[in-house]
Amino acid sequence: MPLMVRTVRFLGGERYRLLVDVESGQPLYYPNLFATSQIRNRSLSVAAMETALAAIKHFLLFCSEAELEVRIRNRRYFLPEELDAIRDHCQVTADGALKRPTARFKGGLVLASGKQHRVGKACQYSRLSTVANYFEWLVSKVLGSGATREDRNEAARVAGGLRLRRPRYRRTGQLLSEDRALSEEARSLLRQVIEPAHPMNPFRDAGTSERNYLIVKLAADLGLRSGELLGIRVSDIDFRQHRVTVHRRADDADDSRVNEPNAKTLARTLPVGKGLIQRLAIYITDVRSKVPNASRNEFLFVTHKLCSTQGEPISKETLKQVFRRLSSVDPILSRLHPHALRHTWNDEFSKRVDALPSDKRPTEAKEEQMRDHLMGWKQGSGSSATYNKRHLERAADAASLLLQERMNERQ
Repeated sequence: MPLMVRTVRFLGGERYRLLVDVESGQPLYYPNLFATSQIRNRSLSVAAMETALAAIKHFLLFCSEAELEVRIRNRRYFLPEELDAIRDHCQVTADGALKRPTARFKGGLVLASGKQHRVGKACQYSRLSTVANYFEWLVSKVLGSGATREDRNEAARVAGGLRLRRPRYRRTGQLLSEDRALSEEARSLLRQVIEPAHPMNPFRDAGTSERNYLIVKLAADLGLRSGELLGIRVSDIDFRQHRVTVHRRADDADDSRVNEPNAKTLARTLPVGKGLIQRLAIYITDVRSKVPNASRNEFLFVTHKLCSTQGEPISKETLKQVFRRLSSVDPILSRLHPHALRHTWNDEFSKRVDALPSDKRPTEAKEEQMRDHLMGWKQGSGSSATYNKRHLERAADAASLLLQERMNERQ
């Protein structure tokens, strides 16, 4: 039974994710009940719902919903070798799981066979965590009041076994900004090619190229996330004060996009350079105003090309496509993507602070507060600490080099 995670938009603006049977279009009962009760009702994000349902969908390629329910009712809980098989299945890409040759396992389970492409350890970890939580929850729902202490113990054993089989991995979130920021060469080239008149600019339409210039400039100059860029409205820009306000508008009824972009960080007002604010004003009055249907919404960035969504706010996929085309211009830009510019902004911010005279340089605590505000992080959350580690590391490097020089002098 082919499954897919479908996005729906309710009349009040709320976005929702459902796991449905592709052929019938019907939502699956237990997976969607789990997503609603365990994720949505805990006020977790729509993205969290999608991640959980995608993991359950993958699990149901291994053991269908009907087979899973029969196993639970018959108290045929997964054995250790079956848990190993589930772990192996969670390592396989979704496409690989669908296309692989299969062998039947007693009890109706499908085992992977042949060499398969694997997902990263973070994805494996997430899948196994979700499947463990889902199975333990499912046992309680399928058996209801008929669940015995032994049933609960067995469900906990299976869930615990799946969690023990999660891979160990180091979270990349601990890397410093400069490890993921663009190189100086890439930054220089990007500043050139995004200009509409540059011969290497991949966007031929004048209006589209100007729009994309502004997208990249706002991301680079302000360190905005993708969702924040896509959520900017014309009314969010203060042209007199040269400022733009980044808002959080989850489940916005005025947003026509089913897959609504959201700001993960706090709302904040940021300064915008004079040159950029002038180009924003020109784009709005001379370019955007001439795009059919654009006047029906307030979003800054709209679709320019002639199509069914012309004039509507651009989608997440359109934004990704903009960066994909720019990254293909030259191998130097191969690492370009929206979030790379956020890391690049933090790298630039660090360099600017370090370049200040010692009497004007903020303390590390003050610098962290400044960075928290500009990035939209909660004060004291520790998000800035990763970037501020460079003070200690650079001091340690300098001390090490000095020590080496002195040791060489003695030789």
